[in-house]
Amino acid sequence: MSLSFRLKYAFGLIPKAHKLDLAWDELLQMREDLHKIKDSKELARYIDLKGQVNSPEFQANKKKIEALKFEGSEASNLEREFKSLSSQKSVREYLKYKESADFDTANPLASGPDISKYLELEKAVVSPDFALKVEYLKNKNRYQTSPEFLLESELEQLEKSEIIQRYLNIQAHPKRSFIDEWEIVLNENFTEAKLSTALWEPENFWGSRIAGFTFSQATELQAFNGLDNIRISNNVLSIVTKAEKVKGKAWDASLGLINKYFEYTSAILNTGNGFKFKEGVIEAKVRFRADAAITSAFSLTGDKPFPQIDIFRSGPKRVGLGVIDHPKNGGVKKLVQIKGLNFSEFHIFSLEIHGDLLIWKINNYEVHRDSISYNSGDLFLNFIGSLHKPLNHNDLPHHFEIEWVRCLKRRTK
Repeated sequence: MSLSFRLKYAFGLIPKAHKLDLAWDELLQMREDLHKIKDSKELARYIDLKGQVNSPEFQANKKKIEALKFEGSEASNLEREFKSLSSQKSVREYLKYKESADFDTANPLASGPDISKYLELEKAVVSPDFALKVEYLKNKNRYQTSPEFLLESELEQLEKSEIIQRYLNIQAHPKRSFIDEWEIVLNENFTEAKLSTALWEPENFWGSRIAGFTFSQATELQAFNGLDNIRISNNVLSIVTKAEKVKGKAWDASLGLINKYFEYTSAILNTGNGFKFKEGVIEAKVRFRADAAITSAFSLTGDKPFPQIDIFRSGPKRVGLGVIDHPKNGGVKKLVQIKGLNFSEFHIFSLEIHGDLLIWKINNYEVHRDSISYNSGDLFLNFIGSLHKPLNHNDLPHHFEIEWVRCLKRRTK
């Protein structure tokens, strides 16, 4: 997996983080636009017209109108019969007599069945309504004069409008189902100058719960210094590891908690009180220097300190990911090492949790999957910067940069 990833990354087959950001921004804009469009009068009218025009009744009536012809129609038959009668000798004599000064309706020339029928038909075929009907039936573009055509025209114009065009484009977007299926439950972009302590706690969660304060491990060279080692600049949070002498606490497996003088300081963040989730996608866009001395890590913890799910844990020119069991149970297991990343760039590390299935991705490319047989309960986030070997002060401070963190979960139906 590492070789495959390294080659694909080197040849540009794995997307860069900024390109994924653009895709994400597009999805967010789609979501926002769709929310506005759904409440618009234009969409309500469009849906109504679409339903009418696409109904079987409308389409059947449209075909009936378009299929109408003058030849063979009732109007055509009336007109033909009228012309036929007009050529009859009795009718011609009647018409001639009618124009004379001696015309008398009692005269036999002015009565009879042919004359009565002629007069009846004449009344029908010379009326304005009959003329309009004939004109309508002979008009090859008669559908354009119908109410149905007006509805179709209104629908067509509405479809060309900016708001409906945007709606149709969103509906046709290949990621359209994403908006319906997923909801954002955490979207931290560090837009405020100060860290949101309602969401983030600058402490070791289990250390502060068990001992009442944060402590380091005996093998670590840094003390955790809370907000003093957290920086937010240009919407990027940095966990800063620096050379600084302080007194703090450390956990020693044989001695317990001990006082210790540290040469370095760093920080740790958790969301144990501010945010937890069980299933979904958790991801962060980060940048750090990957070497043997400093560890930058993003992990998830449940209702106990262990097991711990590492979304990533930096090492010398690599990142490791997997599940860390309790040290008494063998420590790290199923750990995967990924090489080949350019650590001068930001990368998006994500973990998808679907029941007992875990899927790790880097820049949306799957690098590992595993299943867990235990339920860790609700999970919270941990970001940590720690130091394990002395460093030349010229290599410090070290910045573990976090541009954003987000979590999504599937919508419940």
